Parts: sequence; structure tokens; C-alpha cells
Amino acid sequence: YLFGGVTCASASECWAVGYYLSGGIAHTVIERWNGSSWAIVTSPNVSATQNNLLYSVTCTFAADCWTVGYYGTGTSIGGGGAGTSGGSAGLGGSG
Repeated sequence: YLFGGVTCASASECWAVGYYLSGGIAHTVIERWNGSSWAIVTSPNVSATQNNLLYSVTCTFAADCWTVGYYGTGTSIGGGGAGTSGGSAGLGGSG
């Protein structure tokens, strides 16, 4: 995995975003730290045949995190907070 951004809302709520390569295509990856271990969480991929990358993440508090990246030839994607749709990464913590 290649991570472009990491943020922590608290000692037990951190997020890392980036991408990994599979079959020559980049796919998004998001990992969450719960205070004791990192775990991969579901992340969006707008296209199955074009590159999908996440570059940065920030949290205003544990349940309101935002990420930014792109897919294909550079179309921006972004999203955050629980309950968002479309290009959202759907990051939402336990706070």
C-alpha cells in the first residue's frame, strides 16, 4: 500500500488513505486505527478500469473526516462524513 495522508482525531481514532496496485490499476485503500490496531475499511473506487487514488485525509472530529483523490485521468473525487454519497469515502468514526 502507498499512503498519501494520515490524520488522527484522537489517540484512538486515526485514518490513513492511499492506494494499491492490482492488475496495473490503482485502487483506493483506507485504514482505521482504533487505538490498538489498524484495519482496512471499505473505500470507493469510481472506475474498475481506471486508476482510483486517495491522497489526503483530515478530520474536524472523530465522526467528520474528509478525503480527496482522483480517478481516471485526473477527475477529482472527495467525500467524508457518514451518510454522504457519490464520490464519498464515507469516513465516519465512533465519536
